[in-house]
Amino acid sequence: DWGLFQLKELFPSGIQNEDTGVTFSKTAVKDMVREIIENNTTGKALSDQKISDMLAQKGISCARRTVNKYRKELDIDSSYIRGV
Repeated sequence: DWGLFQLKELFPSGIQNEDTGVTFSKTAVKDMVREIIENNTTGKALSDQKISDMLAQKGISCARRTVNKYRKELDIDSSYIRGV
C-alpha cells in the first residue's frame, strides 16, 4: 500500500553539534538554514559562508558547500539573486 522506500530514507544522516554532541538531522539543519535566511533583517542577503558561520556559532559545523547544497534543495536563490 505504501510503495517502495529507499533504505537511506529510513536512516537520515545527521550533523553533530560540536559543543553538546547532539546530532541534528539533515532536515533540521535545512530548517535552520531556511530560518536564518527568512529572519535576516540586515537588508543584505546572507552569503552561504555567512550562514555557515552563523551555524558554527550555534555549534553546528556545516561547510559553505553544504549550506549551498541545502539552500538549493530548499529552492532558495543565491545571495546574489536574492539581493537584487
